[in-house]
Amino acid sequence: MSLDLTIIAIVFTIILLLVFFSAVILYLSFRIKETFKKTNRTAKIVQTAFLIGILFLAGAILYYSAATLSNQNQPSPTPTPNTTQQPTNTPIPSITTQPNPTPTNNPNQPTPTQTPTPGQPITFSAFYPSSTTLDSQITLTFTAINPTSATYKNAVVQTNTLLQSFTVISSTKPINANIVNIGDLPPGTTTVTLILQAPNRPDTFTDNATLIYQGIQNSPTQQITITIRGR
Repeated sequence: MSLDLTIIAIVFTIILLLVFFSAVILYLSFRIKETFKKTNRTAKIVQTAFLIGILFLAGAILYYSAATLSNQNQPSPTPTPNTTQQPTNTPIPSITTQPNPTPTNNPNQPTPTQTPTPGQPITFSAFYPSSTTLDSQITLTFTAINPTSATYKNAVVQTNTLLQSFTVISSTKPINANIVNIGDLPPGTTTVTLILQAPNRPDTFTDNATLIYQGIQNSPTQQITITIRGR
């Protein structure tokens, strides 16, 4: 039903109510008048009170009817949209496996040499402190790296005066005078460790340690220089 038809129906209902109450008031007035016919003063008081009450009742009906009409004319509240964000299904991007790029040679970066030098396939090095104090103990380590698959026989480290200037406390390989007997050099790394005691006088000792083994043409040599300081 539209709004205009609703208003017409309400007005028509109010008119019917007024007509109905008017008929009821007339009928009750007549009955009250007949009941209190002999006492005219009392009948008038009752009639007056009854009419006043009917007027208040009619006014209340009209008031509530007007309020109903005003509520009908007011626009209905617009529902507030729900602002809660609903989770959306975000498609997961597919991961494409890229082939590994071919490494390029950097001309500024040194390339380790895997091929041994002809006639000298084994790398020889010596590790020691550059200086120490009187009568102190130092550790001297000889390292030989064999990059080939062959085993070299009868390897020794030959020194000049180092093992006579420093006292040998212990060694992982046998020592004979100024020679350290290593034995075989299998593929991989071979290490010889010596614990030496420094002399009791300040000085600088310089010596050469040479790796010698069967079949070598050019023996690798390491220079050893150790400074003895006073306490």
